[in-house]
Order: sequence, then C-alpha cells, then structure tokens
Amino acid sequence: MKTLSAVVVLVLGLALFAQTARAQFQAGISAGPNGVNDFYLSIGNYFSVPPAQVDVIRQRDIPDDQIPVVLFIAQRAHVDPQEVIELREEGFSWMEVALRFGIGPEAFYVNVSNYAHTPYGHAYGYYRHYDKKKWRHIRFSDDDIVNLVNLRFVSESSHHTPDEVVRLRGQGRTFVDINEGWRPQARPDERDRDDHGEHRGWDKDHPGHPGDEDHPDDPDHRDDNGKHHFHHDGDHPGDDGQ
Repeated sequence: MKTLSAVVVLVLGLALFAQTARAQFQAGISAGPNGVNDFYLSIGNYFSVPPAQVDVIRQRDIPDDQIPVVLFIAQRAHVDPQEVIELREEGFSWMEVALRFGIGPEAFYVNVSNYAHTPYGHAYGYYRHYDKKKWRHIRFSDDDIVNLVNLRFVSESSHHTPDEVVRLRGQGRTFVDINEGWRPQARPDERDRDDHGEHRGWDKDHPGHPGDEDHPDDPDHRDDNGKHHFHHDGDHPGDDGQ
C-alpha cells in the first residue's frame, strides 16, 4: 500500500509540475505589449512551432525581429534552432550562419516592385547588380537578412503583398507594428479607426488598407474573392529582380 501511495503521489506531482511549466511558458509568451504578443503568436503559427519554442528562443536574448531568422534558417537547413542560435552566439553574422548550413542569398529573395528609399534598397541593389546566376556571391548584412526574412514572414502570414510591407517599412514602421495592424483577430472596421471612431488607415495621406491605393481595382493583384494576392520568387520564370 505504501508503494502504491508513493506512486500516486509521484504521478500527481508530475502532473502538477507539467501544468505549472505549461502555465509558465504561456505567461512568458504573453508578457509585454499586445503587439509583441501577436508577433510571437504569428511567428509560431507561420513556422508551425509551439509558443513554448518561440519563448525558448526569445529567452536566449534573440531580438524579436530576429526570432523569424532563427526559425527560417533552422527549417531550411532541417536542423534544430538551437544549432542556429549557438553559431550566432559564437559571433557569426546571419549571412555566415546561413552559408554554414548551405543557405545562399537566393533563399532570401522575395519579388517586390518598389523598394527605393526604404530599408530594402541595399539588399535589392545587390540583387539588381548581380546576374541571378551569381547571386551566390552576394553577402548581406545582418539588417538585410532580418528585413528580408521578416518581409516574407509578415507578408505571407498576414496575406498582404510584400510591396505593402516594404512601403510601411519605408515609413519607419517596425515589423511588430505592421503585424499588429494586420492581426487576424482584429475586425477591419475596428482596427482602422482611431479613438474618435474615425477611419485612420495606416497613414494620413493614404487612408484605408495598405496597398489599396496602389492597386484598387487591378485584377492582377486580387484573387477570385477580391482579396490581394502576391507572387513568390519562382512564380515568374526568368524573373530575376533585375
């Protein structure tokens, strides 16, 4: 009987420990401003990883906008994110980390139209300068890779075009801000209104949803349901971003 009682106590103790640990993970991922919370959740959903894994990466002092870079490289290389983080902690640049896993500059390319006077000018200047067959010789800065990975992540996870993300980045908005503005749980009629109930859009000059002013009725930028769609690299054979 004593043995049975000890087993019962042990099982109950393990169950309580698991529940507490799970609560701590959830508390960790939900701490902070709502925009950051949504950003973490969007990362988890996009890369198909549990919130606990996002929180583990965050606790390794990886900045918020670099968490997608860790997961992007890890999934492309089919390695554990821990391996990516360890190389980063050894002092390697994101370009060096990517190359060590056989991931070249071409993997970061996303097809965009307008990048002048935005944080993307440097990266796309490289893409334009080099013939596509020589993209492997490009060497991006950390900022370039962070911008390119988050461009893909934010646009695809929010179902907005990459050009919309680039435009907002050109206005100085962070990826957390952009993701927050497009968060799925926000109803459009509430998301885009200010404290007085006025429709505020993303900026004063272009009220409404980002990008609508660029292609308001262009069927090439909308699907059968009237929603915006966009092309990934590889959708247009021969399109090298030149």
